[in-house]
Amino acid sequence: MWMIYEKKAVAKILNRLPSDVVLKYEAWKRIVELEGPEGLRQIKGFHDEALKGEWKGFRSSRLGRRWRIIYFIAKGQLEVYVVEVMPHTYKMKENMTMSKRGFVRAKVNREITPGEMLRTLRELQNLTQQELANRTGLSQSNLSAMENNVSQIGRDRALVLAKALHVHPSVILFPDFDVAHVA
Repeated sequence: MWMIYEKKAVAKILNRLPSDVVLKYEAWKRIVELEGPEGLRQIKGFHDEALKGEWKGFRSSRLGRRWRIIYFIAKGQLEVYVVEVMPHTYKMKENMTMSKRGFVRAKVNREITPGEMLRTLRELQNLTQQELANRTGLSQSNLSAMENNVSQIGRDRALVLAKALHVHPSVILFPDFDVAHVA
């Protein structure tokens, strides 16, 4: 399991951001914790990429058209350091370094339900409910009920949905999913 650390200022920034951006950040963290940065590349909506020029050594993931996560990966360790959540300007700030000082263990900024996670992952993949229904064999109305927390997702559905969305099932049901018993 990967560890995520944030600059102390990140929590303050997240308090001012729109709810949907914070929700995507929480989804981003879950994916990184369980699958590492490689898992981000499976989610097209994040547009995860290595940065160039003065940002060399850093990576970026999108949280929408305007907001980005700037982070780096500790060499030889299962650690990710979130340097900034910022508007899409990529102007280098003077205090941006690859030093691990000034970081704290990332905390949950907003609790996220399995239904919210399902909707967020589906939207990040640019899928409609009907398209996801076609991929999974579940009905569109059933997906709607799950996304609105009217119907529980459950382990078996999480396995089917996770495969269609290219994530580990515990990303959807975290922390209620037994990671040790995935087929």
